[in-house]
Amino acid sequence: MHEIHRLLPTTAVTTLAGYLDGGGGRGVDTARRLTPAEVIRLIEGSGLRGRGGAGFPTGKKWRTLATLEDAVDEPIPVVVNAAEGEPGTFKDRALLRLDPYSVIEGAAIAAHAIGSNEIIIAIKASFREETLRLMAAIDEINAADWMPGMTVRIVDGPSEYLFGEETALLEVIDGRPPLPRIAPPFRRGINESNANPGWGADGRRGDGPGGLVDNVETLANVSGILANGVDWFRELGTEASPGSIICTVTGSTPFHGVAEFPIGTTVRQVIDELGGGARSGHRITAVLNGVSNPPLTPDQLDTPLTYEDMSAIGSGLGSVSLIVVDDATSLTSVAAGVARFLAVESCGQCEPCKRDGLDLAESLSDTSADGAGLGDERIDERLDTVARGARCALAGQTERVVGRLVELARRTETHPTSASEPYLVAPVVEMTGRQAVLDTAHATKRFDWTYPEDGEFSSAWPVQRLADQPVEIKAPRTAESTSPSTELGETINSSAADAGSFQSVTDLGRQINDEVGALRRVAPEEREQLLHELRRDIERYERAMEGVVFPALERLDPDEGPEITWYPAQHTKAAKQIVADLDLGSTPLSSRLVDQLCASITVSIDEVEEGVLPRLRAELVDDQLEADAISTGVDQLIEP
Repeated sequence: MHEIHRLLPTTAVTTLAGYLDGGGGRGVDTARRLTPAEVIRLIEGSGLRGRGGAGFPTGKKWRTLATLEDAVDEPIPVVVNAAEGEPGTFKDRALLRLDPYSVIEGAAIAAHAIGSNEIIIAIKASFREETLRLMAAIDEINAADWMPGMTVRIVDGPSEYLFGEETALLEVIDGRPPLPRIAPPFRRGINESNANPGWGADGRRGDGPGGLVDNVETLANVSGILANGVDWFRELGTEASPGSIICTVTGSTPFHGVAEFPIGTTVRQVIDELGGGARSGHRITAVLNGVSNPPLTPDQLDTPLTYEDMSAIGSGLGSVSLIVVDDATSLTSVAAGVARFLAVESCGQCEPCKRDGLDLAESLSDTSADGAGLGDERIDERLDTVARGARCALAGQTERVVGRLVELARRTETHPTSASEPYLVAPVVEMTGRQAVLDTAHATKRFDWTYPEDGEFSSAWPVQRLADQPVEIKAPRTAESTSPSTELGETINSSAADAGSFQSVTDLGRQINDEVGALRRVAPEEREQLLHELRRDIERYERAMEGVVFPALERLDPDEGPEITWYPAQHTKAAKQIVADLDLGSTPLSSRLVDQLCASITVSIDEVEEGVLPRLRAELVDDQLEADAISTGVDQLIEP
């Protein structure tokens, strides 16, 4: 299959008039003639899935947000995630340079679908050309009154990798550092009225609604679906993965580039057409898909680029950021480079993610430098612990991607090639003359998110250095542990622990965490039985929470109880829904979806352990009889 031009035009669209003359605007015109529910049904029928992450069905996300919109007092904005930072990708930036109008039109359709009148485009301040294109497009749209009643604004953000994580992106829009929240992105969101722009380590700053967050490529598809219909969109791709996909090829190929292909094109076809195949005299040994999904081996290069096929080989579609590695590069060095990138970019909210990630990066760098081999038990230990308790996807990426590279290196490199430094894994900052320019300054970025030229090294993790500070935005460097809040704990005296131990809840929570950890590691064909067990245990956990624990706390503490129980309840429901979808086979199990599932469960259990149970014990400290009664009810509901 050859490249196509549904989303990426052959020449840049430089004016609104040119966009409209070329057929743009028909999508939003169609949307205005339809009800929001009808628009959502069209998007659901198209099968459009998020481009760049776990591939979550776009229509399902919109329907959820439209329902939430009806339940809150203030509108939920549509947030365009233009904070592209996945190593090896340049797709969203290419789209914004060539046609920002289609992205804004797609966002306007999304706003109509969820009953919003505000669009926020969150973009890295270093993306100067893209920002200028967006500013010019917004000025034209406002002057032409093309979107009456709709507010479109741009929010600049920092260069950190986590800025692209949905909840961290909302933090930046609120004026805070890109530290992922423990709440879903539609909750605790845009809250400009908050007088204190500081971020609190408890994650509960700002109780206003969040936003519908979709990335640039996802929204660019929307206008075509509304203008041309569901059948047109489904002419390309497969039943489960319809449409086209924008791919980026970098690394050890003669050429680099960005182009759009029908979904279902194989990895090899994209590498050959965009990159010119393997370099002369060399062979491909691995292909990274950014740092979000396990790398592909040479025998997997004929895998079609679909959600279901990439999931079947234990990887994922992601942003299709194909970084080609050949036999001139040690896979040990690549593993060290990936580990270093993710460890540096980790914020430190989850201690194992930062601590074990940094240790893993150091261990792999030592190995790649001295050729001592990959038998170091410390590497295996850190791979086993780095994702424990992770509240966002980053730690799971370290576990999967670095783990797979270590496995490949051990299998293929009898004596790891010595290297003076890890392979450079960094974002693409420019495409020039069919060659990618990487952010080479990232090699000097320190784990506190500073650079040598910033001055003295703080030795603090980002969450410690930046908590309660406004967001930092600095000029680009290359041409182009905080613990949970003690507020609740301070209200509990030492005897409260005796009032209802709820040990069965804690034991089941640990069991579920063990199961989600195993889910990250098992082969795709072994997941079905594990998912069945996980679904059963989540239902037991939810039964006890919804049936006894949450109602008890809400009754005993009517002022704060409902707020405390709302968050874990939503996370548990989200996890349960993902498991249900996966059991039904309606959603391929991508690595990112596994991360989302694991994060939802982990956060729910953490919030129960750190917030709900301590407060419930405090309320029961003087009533042992009721404490025992609640504990008995919990035990009965947790029974299989």
